[in-house]
Amino acid sequence: MTSLAKPPNDAALVRLLRAAQSAYGYLSPEILESLASSAGAHIGDVLRIYGSMPHLQAYPGSRDEVLVCTGKHCQNAGAATLAGKMGRRVRRVPCLGCCQKAPAVVKNGRVARARLEQLQPA
Repeated sequence: MTSLAKPPNDAALVRLLRAAQSAYGYLSPEILESLASSAGAHIGDVLRIYGSMPHLQAYPGSRDEVLVCTGKHCQNAGAATLAGKMGRRVRRVPCLGCCQKAPAVVKNGRVARARLEQLQPA
């Protein structure tokens, strides 16, 4: 009798995608396929979750680009004001799922609580 491994749940795939984004800086189709294969997950499940995470990138992005969460908690914590002060380097994205870090931003592939003075170029 052969034992089949249980495929990873959505939360495990989210952690896997975030870790891969952090390691590679972006998630190409080849990287996504490799992640699905190594995790024993169906590529469709990986792509479904990837599609729901707008801060993940499919290509190497600008290191100066900052993603600002526009979810409810982040808006209440001043995300719109923050984004307005940052100018052209900002891309507004739907909820990042990091409400505890509101207003949440992604810079260099890492999610953090926004502090405008820390996001300014050196």
